Amino acid sequence: MGALTLAQASLFSQDKLIQGVAKEILTIDSFADQLVFVPAMGKALVHDRELTESGAGFLDIGGTSNAGQATVTQITQPLGRISGDVVIDDFQDATLSHDNDQTATQMILKSKAIGRVFKDAVITGTGTFPQFTGISNLMATSQVINAGTTTSGVSMTLALLDQLGDQVTAKDGELDFYTMNLTMKRKYQALVRSQGFTNAEVEVGFLNPITGQRGTRLVLAYDSVPIFTNDYIATESTSGSPDKQRVFAGVFGDQIGITGITPRDGNSGIRITAPFHSETKDETIRRLKMYTGIALFSTKALAELSNLLST
Repeated sequence: MGALTLAQASLFSQDKLIQGVAKEILTIDSFADQLVFVPAMGKALVHDRELTESGAGFLDIGGTSNAGQATVTQITQPLGRISGDVVIDDFQDATLSHDNDQTATQMILKSKAIGRVFKDAVITGTGTFPQFTGISNLMATSQVINAGTTTSGVSMTLALLDQLGDQVTAKDGELDFYTMNLTMKRKYQALVRSQGFTNAEVEVGFLNPITGQRGTRLVLAYDSVPIFTNDYIATESTSGSPDKQRVFAGVFGDQIGITGITPRDGNSGIRITAPFHSETKDETIRRLKMYTGIALFSTKALAELSNLLST
């Protein structure tokens, strides 16, 4: 842990320097902005999930009513912890902050780094603390449609997208989203054009869990269902085999589908500690951290289409 070198800090404070830092390390993700967050009562969200249905049936005169009871299982979905420190040399802060505030600039960039870790874990998180569980590992095996094999994938078709959407039944067949990376988005757009159709768009609201920014945006849509681009869905490479892609579909919603998880205090964003001074150096430290996670209430709220060809 340490402050920026003087040479690096000076780059933020040159003559006639335009304020701000152009973001160069970027990954497209419009999926995480759709999450609604629900509070966990401890270090995890614990809820019941139906295992077997309660019995019922027609009752004849003098007959015996069905007394079968539903059974449930308890599901635990953990919070994770993401952290990063902003370390500012006090001399540099005092002498080099006239154009770009050294502390503010580094806190913005650190927040972006935490956001990237969060958005990657939304897809790939293992569930082993300090990570929370991402949708790849929340996925029930029965909800995965293997369109091809790991050695020979298949091209995406509209029929396969229909099959994927039909696999999601948690909200009486209503679908809230598809999500895919840019490679598959381009494949989808080309597929629609090859059928003589135009690519439709829908307007959706969003709330960025890192910056707090909210608003609306136009996104691509299939059959009126939004397609959220997400480049944290990585290409899967296997030695000697063509690269494979995945597409997800599902629904959002507390007690139904996918949500974010936040601690009981309801703070789902980045927490910033009070500044504290290094015991051995002329540096001020601020710790940025995020306590968060993802929950999947019903296994029928999420499905995956796998082994799709990139080309």
